[in-house]
Amino acid sequence: NTQSSAANGMLEVSGLIDYIEKGFGRKSKRQDAAFRPVQDLLERIGLEKYEGLFEEADFDLESLLNITEKELVEVGVTALGARKRIMAEVEKTKMQQNQQKPQHEPQQLRYAEQHQEYQEQYPPVLHNYDERAARS
Repeated sequence: NTQSSAANGMLEVSGLIDYIEKGFGRKSKRQDAAFRPVQDLLERIGLEKYEGLFEEADFDLESLLNITEKELVEVGVTALGARKRIMAEVEKTKMQQNQQKPQHEPQQLRYAEQHQEYQEQYPPVLHNYDERAARS
């Protein structure tokens, strides 16, 4: 009995050392910054209880925005309602991101239109190889 308690004590100390060496379970500031948008998304829909699952699976916003419902189950989100809410928020976030993408500047569009008009007016000339000219 004393041997098993001593072995358990050694395991606890060993586990504590591993925990300390890994930074007390904290991620680096870069990892925390990458995970913050995932936390924000989950908090917006009241599902912050799933943050640990996504953090453990090393999700960032980009990976979350590309998740499938099957992958949500694999991560551990088994409740159908929670999966539906996450998928709906993912789609909403994608739409918002697409609306925020910078559109082409009017000047760039004008240049493209002018270039197209020029090419229509002056198409590239393809010269046929003239064998007679090459022989002379």
